Amino acid sequence: MRTSGKRFFNWYSSCLLKYPNITNSVTGFIVAGVGDAVCQYYFEKTDNSEAHASIDMRRVLEMGFIRAMIVTPFTLNWYKVLARISPATTLPSALKRVAVDQLIGSPVVIMLVFLGKAILSGNPVSAIETTETHLFKTWLVGFQYWPIMHTINFRFVPMMYQPLYA
Repeated sequence: MRTSGKRFFNWYSSCLLKYPNITNSVTGFIVAGVGDAVCQYYFEKTDNSEAHASIDMRRVLEMGFIRAMIVTPFTLNWYKVLARISPATTLPSALKRVAVDQLIGSPVVIMLVFLGKAILSGNPVSAIETTETHLFKTWLVGFQYWPIMHTINFRFVPMMYQPLYA
């Protein structure tokens, strides 16, 4: 088992080096889709609060698509910008990246998700209202965990694995 895990890690790492965009997009699709399915099943209530929520596969695919085609390309480029702003991996440098990411990157990602959902629902104009109504609240909820996660990410995770960690 140990050998196959190491082989998979080496294979995945070589894919990240050779094909960073497609590898991160496919990985993002899988992680977002699985994450949304788990969220729907375990955390979202249906009319029957005793039962698990049924899984809306369209939503799972939409979340995977949004991550793969919209969020991942932004993140890949954004993390390079953050690394140029504060290139070291020291704690102060990581915290500087986190601050810039929380003030600029997080709101942009939230808006990109709202826009992607609106486009996929056939009503791109609704992204404006959704952003006006939910951006600040969504950002505040994310602010409860993303600074901790990104501090770990920017401090300890090698650059090529940072989008996967996020």
